[in-house]
This record gives sequence, C-alpha cells and structure tokens, in this order.
Amino acid sequence: MENGLKKQYGLLMAICMVVGTVVGSGVFFKAQAILQKTNGDMPMGIIAWIIGGLVMICCVLAFCVMAQQYEKVNGLVDYAEATVGSKYAYLMGWFSTTIYTPAMTSVLAWVTARYFLTFIVSVNPDFQLNGDPVTGSETFLLAGFILIAVFAVNTLSSKLAGKLQISTTFIKLIPLLLMAVVGIIYGLTHNLAGAPDTSILAANFATGTGNVTTLFGAVVATAFAYEGWILATSINSEIKNSKRNLPIALIVGGVIIIAIYLFYYIGLAGGASVETLMNDGATTAFTTVFGNVFGNILNLFVAVSCLGTLNGLLIGCIRGMYSISVRGYGPKADLMKQVDPASGMPSNSCIVGLVIIGAWLVYFYGANLTAKPWFGVFSFDSSELPIITIYALYIPIFINFMRKAKGLSPLKRFVLPGLGIVGSLFMVIAAIYSHGYLPYIAAKENGTFSCPVLFYLITFAVIITLGLVIMNRHKNDDYIMETNRSMIKVILLSIITFGIYYVVWASWLSDDINHMVSKHDKKNTMHYCILLILSILTLGIAPLVWYHKLSSRIGNELNRCNVNYKFNASSFWLWNVLGSFIIVGPFVYLHKLCKAVNFIAENHNNNIQVE
Repeated sequence: MENGLKKQYGLLMAICMVVGTVVGSGVFFKAQAILQKTNGDMPMGIIAWIIGGLVMICCVLAFCVMAQQYEKVNGLVDYAEATVGSKYAYLMGWFSTTIYTPAMTSVLAWVTARYFLTFIVSVNPDFQLNGDPVTGSETFLLAGFILIAVFAVNTLSSKLAGKLQISTTFIKLIPLLLMAVVGIIYGLTHNLAGAPDTSILAANFATGTGNVTTLFGAVVATAFAYEGWILATSINSEIKNSKRNLPIALIVGGVIIIAIYLFYYIGLAGGASVETLMNDGATTAFTTVFGNVFGNILNLFVAVSCLGTLNGLLIGCIRGMYSISVRGYGPKADLMKQVDPASGMPSNSCIVGLVIIGAWLVYFYGANLTAKPWFGVFSFDSSELPIITIYALYIPIFINFMRKAKGLSPLKRFVLPGLGIVGSLFMVIAAIYSHGYLPYIAAKENGTFSCPVLFYLITFAVIITLGLVIMNRHKNDDYIMETNRSMIKVILLSIITFGIYYVVWASWLSDDINHMVSKHDKKNTMHYCILLILSILTLGIAPLVWYHKLSSRIGNELNRCNVNYKFNASSFWLWNVLGSFIIVGPFVYLHKLCKAVNFIAENHNNNIQVE
C-alpha cells in the first residue's frame, strides 16, 4: 500500500496526541452536564467518571495489542482491515471521516469559541454581545474563524501543528492541576454559606439524589470527555517506531487522563456549591477559588486547552479521506491520496475534511443551540451519539481479533479484547437508554414523541448507505476476492449492528458477483441499496426477483466453473421462502449462498494465480 507520509513524530508527540485530544473541552463543559444528569449527586458523578474511564482503558488495552501487530496508514482503519476485512475498514474510515471525527471537531470549535468569549466578557464587562457566549451568533462566527485558523496551521506545516499540540497539552494541564490541588484545599478549609460547621467538600459529597437511571446518562456524558484517544492511531504511520511508541502512548495517556479528570472533578466540588456548579458551570468555581483576576486568567488557559483539543481532532480528521483513498476506495481516490511535496500533507483530503466539519458545525448549532431546533425530530446531540456508535463498531474488530490472533497469549487474545467488548456494549446500552428510552417515556407522558437515538441511527444509516454507493473500489482483473464468507459471521454482526451489517454485506456481495461473473455472462446484479428502495415501492416483490436472479446467476457460474455444488434459484425458493415456515430455512439458504460465492471466489483467485 502506497504511503507518502513521513515518520516525523516521537513518543512525546504520541502521548500529547492522546492526552491533548482527550483532555480539554469535555472535562470543562461535561462536568456541569454530569452534575445535571445526576441531579447534583456528586458521588454518583465520581462513579460515572470512573466507569467511563474504565471503558476507555479496556478499549485502549485491546487496541494496544493491535498497535503492536499492525502498522499501515491509519491505525483504526488498519485494525478493521486486518481483523474484519478491507470493506469493513472502508466503512470504518468512511464513518470516522464523515460522522465521528468531524462531529466532535465541530463541537470543539464551538466550545473553544465559547470559552474565549467568556474570558473576554469577564475581563471587559462592557464588551457587547447580541446573545450570550453559549448560544450567541458571535460564538458561532468565532468558532468558524478558529476552525479555519487551526486548519491553516495543520495544512501549511504539520511540524508546527505538532508543536502546537505539545505546547497546548502542557498549557491545558495548568488549570486542571491547579483546580484539582487548590480546589480540594479550599473546599476542606472553607465552609459552605449557611452551614458554618460544614466544609464545602463535605456538604457537596453529602448529596445523594441520583440513582442507576441517572448514572446511565452521566456515563454517556463522560464519553465525550474521554473520547478522542483513538485518533492518536490516525498518525501511526507518522510515528517513529510506531509498534513500540503508540501502545506506550495509549496506556500512559489513558492513565494520566483518568487521574486528572477525577481530581479536577473533586477540586470543582471544593470551589462552589453543587447548585452553583449545575447552573453556572466551572467558571464560578475558578473565580471563587482564585479570585476574579487570576480566575479569569485560568479561564483563558481553559480556552487555550480547548484549542489544543481542537487541533488534535483536526489532525486526525483532515487525514480521513486520505486513509480511505490509499486503499483504492472512495470518490476520486487518485485525487484524495495526493500528498503535497512542500507541506507533506494530503491537501485535497484536508479540504474535504474542513467542509465536512463545517457542515457538522452548522448542524450542531441548529440542532442544539437555537430556541427552536432547525431539524425537527432529527435534532440530536452530536457531541455524544456519534461517539457511542463507534463503540458498536469496535465490537466486530474485537471479535475477529480474538478469532485470528492465534499466536498471542490468552491475555492478549481473549481477555483484553473481551474487556473491550464488555465496555463497548455497556456504552451502547447506556446510550440507547439515556438518549432513546428516557426521552421517549418523558415525551409520552406529555402526549408527544421523542427518540433522538432513533433519528440519529436513521441519519447514520443514510450516510453509511451513501458511502456504500460511492465506495468505488478500483478493482483490476487480478483483484483477489475474499473466500471466508460465513453465515454465522453475517448473523452475529447483523444483530450487533441492528441489521446495518447485512445491508453492507449484501451490497458487497452484489459488487463481488458483478466483478467475478459479469465478464462471462454479460449481466449485472442491481446494487442492494437500490433494491431496498424498490422493495418499498413494490411492496416487497423486488427482493424476491432480485434473490431469484442472483441465485440463478450464481448457479450458472458454478456450472461454468465445473464446481460440484448444488445451488440455484430453486435453493432460494425452497429454503429462503418455503423454508421460512420451519424457521431454519433462511439460515440454510444464507449458509449455502455464502458457500457458493466462496467457491466462485476460489476459482477466480486460482485463475489469477495461473495467469
């Protein structure tokens, strides 16, 4: 695989990428959200931070093992390709490029602008804003400018972007560590107003109104604060001695993050009452503990720390299309994989990444910051739900790694990926509960309907389907086809992904059949995604015709190749249609379909080797 990127980052940069991309805006504005979700229950908030950190560490350890095994262009995409397959890797890259990373980056641009404006207003109260620093139009405009400025730094000089990442990582630790240490001391030595015999910390930790229901929502909120570490793997091909340095960076960075978050959260509890923190956020705690002048300076440090997080996310985001195109996938692959000889950056990929981030910034503003959401029922929290989705996409990678990594110890092969699966499942369930079930119940009591997670999944499905349509794998006649299709794999992954994997798999199947068979029978099987649309229009008749023709075509190809295996259109009608009355029939058909296509693929590959 061609890779034009240079080895230019060391271990320190890798650690700073992990810490710098994670630590920043999330801990500052999600700390308030976690208190709100737990109804001011500080101990429950601590438990939420711990659970979120443990989930991150479980996934970090599992990917550390993979980082020692694989190194190509983009870590996460590499791991998906090595474990599940090239097509799943493409979808992982497409999801990361179009949803996951740009959605997070857009939120970071807004948060950075928010804290800069908060600092300006606190220093100069006469500074006029049309709105407030959270939802005002000035915040949105400043977010756009900051985004473009950081983009310019990254595209013009990757080394300068790396120095910015390292410097802002150390800068952002200043307010966190100061609040952690001084806030705890202040909270132990000062009493809560109206309670002369009770310290601020003791009073705040005496609260206990939360429960398991609120805990789910709080843990999901920590996902944004903890997320971003996986983006360090996006520069694995640019890290010196990546197989050694990247795992070290992931583990060391993960431990640092959890420790900082816990102590900072406790320090905040020492700076203000729970009610104040829930209503005003961390800014009040800073000014209470350090005074107006020094507190405002620390607020500036908070803004700079958010800028560093934005820079780290952007480093990963603008390389998204590049990581796809070097594998021969995606639109204009030859154009997207070009690396500028002067800057050493994939400039075309960078431009596309900026446009996608801009689109998500507009969405976030319209869906979450306006009095009336612009997108109606399709308005959801883009700072949390895309993050939860990636945990679901980790699961097939962990499962297949356990199946393939036969030369590793049981700890590395089964225990660590198993912990990653458990942690990922917990995050998925918690997100469905807090963003699906709870809003649905609350809306139902008011006679309305609300289920953000449902409409996010619809949006996700549409974007992934678009990615399938434009996948555009540039296959030559000597392209080696996969021969390991399995009914069990299809069923399990389809269950885990709520049916999305089957759509992907069937789309791949029709594409592979066309590639292997069309040169012999001069026919073309319709793309499965188009079939789904026709299925609605024809009231379910189109799929019967599609599967009939596909099965007949596969049977004819088996005969042409002299393969002694019985499969044709009758197999579809006998097992998939009539066999559905005995339940197991469709499973038998799927098994026979996978086996038949594997035989054709083996024959195709053998012919290539002979030639």
